[in-house]
Amino acid sequence: MGDRWEELADHVAARLDDHVLAFTDTHAMMALGAAGRHDHGARLLASLEAFAETPGNSCARTMEPVAIPICRAILAFAQKDYGQAADLLLPLRPDYIRIGASHAQRDIFHQFLIEAAIGAGRLPLARALLSERTLLKPKGKPAWRKYVQVLTAMGEPGPAAGAGAGPRVNIN
Repeated sequence: MGDRWEELADHVAARLDDHVLAFTDTHAMMALGAAGRHDHGARLLASLEAFAETPGNSCARTMEPVAIPICRAILAFAQKDYGQAADLLLPLRPDYIRIGASHAQRDIFHQFLIEAAIGAGRLPLARALLSERTLLKPKGKPAWRKYVQVLTAMGEPGPAAGAGAGPRVNIN
């Protein structure tokens, strides 16, 4: 991404209190985390917590149960606290839909969870998540490559070789 994270983080940092969609707030946290702006990330979290108390606002109602924990996970990930990131994201998987956006746009949270599991050394969890992902997205080559890496790291060269071959069925 080059310097684009910095540019995005500058934009976000100037608007930490502008909350319109929970989904955009989670992506604002991604920009801050990727740019290493952890102090701004903490300020965004505080602002989200205050906004969550806004009565009668449908966006505010999604903050505490879903968006705030996702933002906490993204910030933890940026701070290399992968275990905390995984702990926060794992129970939220069925609730990602509540923050809006498309399946493809929410998929980033699943990817964060996989990377957090790997970063935390929770390879059985990463294996399970990647197994599920390759079943749901059999043509997703990056997931298959990641699956091979995890299986290899777990000392399972046979399954890794099988995963390296990709899906066994032709899916049109």
